[in-house]
Amino acid sequence: PMTQIIMAPESNDGLPCKRGLALSVSLIPIAAAIISGFTVAACYILTEAKDQFLAKGVVFPAISFLGREGDAKFIYQIGFVTTGILLLLVIGLLHIFLLKPLSETGLIVNLTEEKQKASPSDSKQSSQTSIDKDASKLCAKRAVRMGVLSAVGVIVQGAFVLEMEISTQTLLHWGGALMFIAGAQAHATEVLCLYETTASTALQRLLKSSLKWKIACVNSPGIIFIIPLLLQALRIVSGLGAGAFVQNFMGVMQWGVVASYILFFLSYAFDFYLALTSFKTQEKANFQSKASKKND
Repeated sequence: PMTQIIMAPESNDGLPCKRGLALSVSLIPIAAAIISGFTVAACYILTEAKDQFLAKGVVFPAISFLGREGDAKFIYQIGFVTTGILLLLVIGLLHIFLLKPLSETGLIVNLTEEKQKASPSDSKQSSQTSIDKDASKLCAKRAVRMGVLSAVGVIVQGAFVLEMEISTQTLLHWGGALMFIAGAQAHATEVLCLYETTASTALQRLLKSSLKWKIACVNSPGIIFIIPLLLQALRIVSGLGAGAFVQNFMGVMQWGVVASYILFFLSYAFDFYLALTSFKTQEKANFQSKASKKND
């Protein structure tokens, strides 16, 4: 029979692990978000003190510009390398606690239950389940690979800071930045596929808020394109120069896209807590039932 994820009653025996461990695991994506935010904020203050870009009308410089030299460079490298390592850990935990269980249960096609009800033949049901599992496992593998790619990109762009010339280090920095954005986008797409199309209505209810959060984060990069129009109006009103306008234009786009994916990874804090306190498999339930009958 197909394994199903069900709600576990809140008891000491039913919880997969103690709440303390659940909270500890949930703090990892939170720590990654806090460290990345602190890194940008600290580099912003240090670079502004030296270059005084605010006086030039630049409010949103490129994030890479903030970690080019001095103490800001050191903080940029330590902060983003640490963030990338934490994101790698987040992807590993996501695979263990959510993606692997989801993909192995075959509950990844939204119409599975309806199709099985319409097909009385056991062989057809078995075939449908097999197809669902294959598709879901492939989706989970892609989500993990793209998540790892994104995390490695954060590490690379953090370790190799931007230089004000075309150099090997600059190319590595740009490559890392592209790895982060491309990997995060592909990872988010695969994860949303798994979350949105699960045939488990109980699981859908549990992850409803998390799913809305993730969808908002993925859609926000498109919404960000509206902001440059506001900057254009600000330029006309305030008389900012073309140089400052272009830098702010590009800066807002970059800040918004990066923030949206950091918030996407942050949402896993909620998912981890649920996975460690509210999920168990039907197989475990059956095992407990058989053990209970045996003892009786």
